[in-house]
Amino acid sequence: VQGWGIKHRRGFITLGVITALDNSARNGFLTFAAFLMIEKGVSTEWAASAVLVTVFGGMCGKFAVGQIAERIGVTRTIALTEFATAGLILLVIVTPSLYAYFILPFLGVFLNGTSSAIYGTVPDLIEGEKHSRAYGLICALGSVCGVVATLLYGLLADYTSVSTTMVVVAGVVLLTVPRCGSLAAALKEASAEA
Repeated sequence: VQGWGIKHRRGFITLGVITALDNSARNGFLTFAAFLMIEKGVSTEWAASAVLVTVFGGMCGKFAVGQIAERIGVTRTIALTEFATAGLILLVIVTPSLYAYFILPFLGVFLNGTSSAIYGTVPDLIEGEKHSRAYGLICALGSVCGVVATLLYGLLADYTSVSTTMVVVAGVVLLTVPRCGSLAAALKEASAEA
């Protein structure tokens, strides 16, 4: 661990867990968003655009969430955006057919924007000259977990339904929230040690 420049091990592990859960939920939703719309009775042509609409909101979210983090702090921002993500996923599930499209850009803001706050935390837990490898480690961890989770979500959807799977995705998002308190404490300790 020392060679990676990690100055607060517990904090970095907590950040890794949050990254893994967040990526798992994001990949799961984006992979199955079109299938959710088809399950709602939307035509295949319209359903395919669900991902694009969500990603468009996500592009705006990268900037918006960064601004929020500057005002209220990183860990509060992560908790807030994950709550919003879970709530909006559930709202998309219960909203009838095409009306759900109006929710998707707002969902995208939080679904994709959270990563801005997460990755912005890395420098606080790492020695300055080793930031690049820490970013690589966090990104690799998130990517691997995202791929594995998507496979598991696919199996779950086959045995249940896409809607049920999306409820599970929303639940996975909420698992990050209790860890924000631990991350906040770790960041405070890392700051005190600096």
